[in-house]
Amino acid sequence: MLISPGKSKTIKCINIIEKIQLGGVTQWISIRGRDISKPIMLFLHGGPGASRRYYNCQLEKIFIIVNWDQRGSGNSFSEEVSKESINVEQLIADTNDLVEFLKKKFNRKKIFLVGHSWGSFLGINTAYRYPNNFYAYVGIGQVVNGKMNERISYNYTLDMARKYNNIKAIEELTTISRIEEGLYCNGRTGIHKEREWLYELGECKSKKMSFFRWLNSVRTKKIFSLDKVQYKKGLNFTAENLWGWSDNVDLFSQIPQINVPTFILTGRYDYVSTFELASKYYNQLKAPIKELIWFEWSSHAPHIEEPVKFYKIMNRVLNVCFNKSI
Repeated sequence: MLISPGKSKTIKCINIIEKIQLGGVTQWISIRGRDISKPIMLFLHGGPGASRRYYNCQLEKIFIIVNWDQRGSGNSFSEEVSKESINVEQLIADTNDLVEFLKKKFNRKKIFLVGHSWGSFLGINTAYRYPNNFYAYVGIGQVVNGKMNERISYNYTLDMARKYNNIKAIEELTTISRIEEGLYCNGRTGIHKEREWLYELGECKSKKMSFFRWLNSVRTKKIFSLDKVQYKKGLNFTAENLWGWSDNVDLFSQIPQINVPTFILTGRYDYVSTFELASKYYNQLKAPIKELIWFEWSSHAPHIEEPVKFYKIMNRVLNVCFNKSI
């Protein structure tokens, strides 16, 4: 919390970085906001292990924003984190521990939970298990079904390679191939190669993506510094030990109903966590309040690709939930 120089009165804004204990290991969080009376929004990054924070400072007007380097990622990567502890159940437990920490720290009954990509899987599982902790859950690039997702993504990328007659892409995509049920025959190498060609050939219409990635990475350094070497170590460590986490993900059967207002944000050109599955899951999901929001000029990161719209959507989520919940 910031204190005004020469005055005893506390300023309402907050800008802190903390090391806290979650699940018995040290982990890092940043907390920023212009008014400590505002609701708390916990953002769960993707990856797994991709702890770089693309920060929309406009959100500080309406939320207290909490960014967290998850266990083994970013600044939370250290020798005290064992390989065995990098698993889905432990990370869900860490998420819940962090939620309880924030509720106690700010004397709140509930918070808002936002997850992107891998973070959307972590987030929806946490909201499903502990619904009383949340005003709403917001899933960006929502993970739905791992094996179905890879089939759709792979077929799309191969179709694009054929459309553009890209011989190298066709050869490499055919080589990685797939065994049954959407799994690549050569594991991580296969999915990485497919993603490389997807990013190269995919029809994302956003022209501002590279600019906003740069702008937000610059802002990130001021918010929550992270050495590039540290980032890569954490990314590789987490990805290696969580490899295969999505193979058995099937929200259609695992989370058909959730007792939390749920908002699914999907890019019209998202073939990483495919919009097709996000839309299908939304149609089947039972929730007290639910909404599917399309970002027409985005792929896998609509909160970055269309930041103005994302701010407006989060403001509306806030108003809808508070009007219904309070």
